[in-house]
Amino acid sequence: MLFWQHWHGEGFGSKLRKYWLLHVYANGKLVDRMHALGEEIFSGIIEPHAVLLKTLVLVNSKCDLLAETERAFLELRKKGFPPDITTLNAMLSIYGRRQMVSKTNEILNFMNESGYSPSLTNYNSLMYIYAADSMFEEAIDVQFVIKHGCKPNQNTYNSIVDGYCKLNRRDVFPRTKN
Repeated sequence: MLFWQHWHGEGFGSKLRKYWLLHVYANGKLVDRMHALGEEIFSGIIEPHAVLLKTLVLVNSKCDLLAETERAFLELRKKGFPPDITTLNAMLSIYGRRQMVSKTNEILNFMNESGYSPSLTNYNSLMYIYAADSMFEEAIDVQFVIKHGCKPNQNTYNSIVDGYCKLNRRDVFPRTKN
């Protein structure tokens, strides 16, 4: 029996309900149900609309499911649907949480090439990743942020300091007198 029929009966076909259902599953961490619905989308049983695939990227990223997030993102691009800023932010988020610097940079470059302006939050996350990966010059290069239209804030600097501290690299900061 198909997942959709099994869980929701024959007449539950509204696109909006499918998007909503994916979010409900993600919030409840019902990964097996998200996976089953994703399989029906990938197999073509459920028509893979752009918004449905973007939602699949978002909810899989939210649940920190790397393989499923990448699969949905690749399917989105394979079908010719351009990713939007929310989808790209979800990709940055999952790669960032896993400290996948090269993948994070690929998405950031794609965003720039596509004319999207990454948010300050994206750059704060990127700086934290750089610092955590011992890429100190990249993390400190706040000019990079300013050049792309973002003004650094307290979180920008906190991300850099936090990354250094987690690596026990307090030696890069000058000592202050009390």
